[in-house]
Amino acid sequence: MIRKNSVTELFLGLPDLYASVTLIKPGTCNEVKRFKCITQTLIHKCALVLIFLTLLSSVSFGAVKTWQLAGGGSWVTGINWSGGTIPLANDDI
Repeated sequence: MIRKNSVTELFLGLPDLYASVTLIKPGTCNEVKRFKCITQTLIHKCALVLIFLTLLSSVSFGAVKTWQLAGGGSWVTGINWSGGTIPLANDDI
């Protein structure tokens, strides 16, 4: 019969049955609950910030731009557009 210890566990892959059992400290459950509470609070705050930023970004609107020249001209020249600048991605043409 082979007595199981850390050497036999290392070389033979057998678990050490005589090893001491690690007990959970009495305060561990409270620490886990507190950590979960802090984590949930942080997640809620991040979610509120994301919702606020999403709503804030939808408030910005583009400007209305119109073509000023009756004939041809350069589309990338700001003076040819109303407002003196070329249209951007959010602008209404």
